This record gives sequence, C-alpha cells and structure tokens, in this order.
Amino acid sequence: MRRLFISLVALFGVVSVSHAAYPEIVSLVRLIAAPREFDGKRVVVMGVPRIEFESNGLYLHREDFDQGLTKNALWLAVPEDKRNEWKALEGKYVLVEGTFNAENTGHFGIYSGSISKITRFQLLQRESPK
Repeated sequence: MRRLFISLVALFGVVSVSHAAYPEIVSLVRLIAAPREFDGKRVVVMGVPRIEFESNGLYLHREDFDQGLTKNALWLAVPEDKRNEWKALEGKYVLVEGTFNAENTGHFGIYSGSISKITRFQLLQRESPK
C-alpha cells in the first residue's frame, strides 16, 4: 500500500510538472479581466496585431485595432529581427505564444499588460466554406 501511495505521488508530481511546461490557451478578455491570474505564465492568445514604432499591440477585435483602443489590447515585445515579418500580418487575426506580464503596460503605459518572450506569431487561417 505504501509503495502504491509513493508511486501515485511520484506520478502526479511528474504530471503536474510537465503540465506546467505547456502554455495555457486563453482569451484576451480573460487576460485583461484577470491579469494577476496569468502574470508570469506562458500563454497562447489570439488577436489583431499592430506593429508600429512605440505602438506594438495585440487587439481584441479589428474594430479595437482601427480605433486604437489600447485598453482592449496587450503590448507586444517585438524582437527587432521579427519586426518586418510580423508587420506583414498587421490587421489580420494571429495566434501569439509568449509570457504574459500584468505589470508591463507598454511604452506609454496605455495597454492592459504585455506579452514578451514570444515564440509563436502566426496567421490564423480559416478554411473557406465549400
């Protein structure tokens, strides 16, 4: 019985450690509404990017992007070597994977948090109905 207990503890310990290594898929709404819950965690989120000098954001909707509603957006820490590549996706829906920071609100402090250490930035493509 003791061996079974130790084996189960070891198994669940490994499962919880490996589970923590995966980013959490989360909505922008949830990040904005409960930033402390995700602070310092790896996340996958979708939105509409703007890649401009001192204005890199991931917006909730295209309308928020068009109107510059930065409270409905997160600051994006864009690596200089990725700027042109990511700029090509500006205004389109993308998937972003990175580390969320509730305290960093961007260059002018006008965003609702930030995403840094970005490892994925890709276009979301939908199949056309046949």
